[in-house]
Amino acid sequence: MTRPPSRADILCDLFQRTDMVTYEQAGEALNLDPEGDRKAITDAMRAAGKKILAKDGRALRAIPDVGYRLAAPNEHITLARERKKRANTQMSTGLDVLSGTDLTGLSPEARDAVLAERSSFSRIVDFIVASDRRQQKTEAAVEEIKGQVTRTAEETAEVKERLARLEQGG
Repeated sequence: MTRPPSRADILCDLFQRTDMVTYEQAGEALNLDPEGDRKAITDAMRAAGKKILAKDGRALRAIPDVGYRLAAPNEHITLARERKKRANTQMSTGLDVLSGTDLTGLSPEARDAVLAERSSFSRIVDFIVASDRRQQKTEAAVEEIKGQVTRTAEETAEVKERLARLEQGG
């Protein structure tokens, strides 16, 4: 007895035939209402996205109010950075919540738990900030090296041109 395909599997099959799946197409394929069952469709898209990424190395990109499309490989860094930014914001907000907690009404155990969690969040946020700084420095160094390589290539071309003129007697 074979098991029917999951919603994610159905969507994966759709993405084998096209790079873009609208909410309407997904709703039709899954027998769901594109508007009323949007959460179920989105959940199935997320699951399909995980499968497609694991199998084909391609990520899905949400297109607001339209559906999802396969991201080009050169978009993956942008997608990752967008997720990192959202995660950073969430961690900072979590730290703000814990830092703003009124500890006076808590039991000693609950207060200790809040303080421990706040300390953990603080270390994570500090790590993220330091990591971002290191990444910015690395990216700046790479850009500087690219500029040097470009200048060196231009200088080499200029020297070759001069040499060619000299060899021709001019």
